[in-house]
Amino acid sequence: MQEIPEEYRKSLETETITEQLARIDTLIASSKEVSAYNLGIKLALVMAQEIKEGKAPGTDSGLIIKEWAENYYPEFLEEVVGYAREFILKPQ
Repeated sequence: MQEIPEEYRKSLETETITEQLARIDTLIASSKEVSAYNLGIKLALVMAQEIKEGKAPGTDSGLIIKEWAENYYPEFLEEVVGYAREFILKPQ
């Protein structure tokens, strides 16, 4: 797994999930190429927000994956999900 930049790691400790999602959305929008790593972070944050709000797993994250499936290859999405899984299981 890629190393999380120190600036972003610090924001994880102080920002709300909503603030973190806004930050990663800005990063994704400003990038020239879509990064599986960044999308993985976004997916993990959306999943965390689902848990926090007491929603059923996949309520929001499933919709995002469905949307991404229309735009990206299956292998790329597998990489995204792998990063999200790793981020959730080992957030350090």
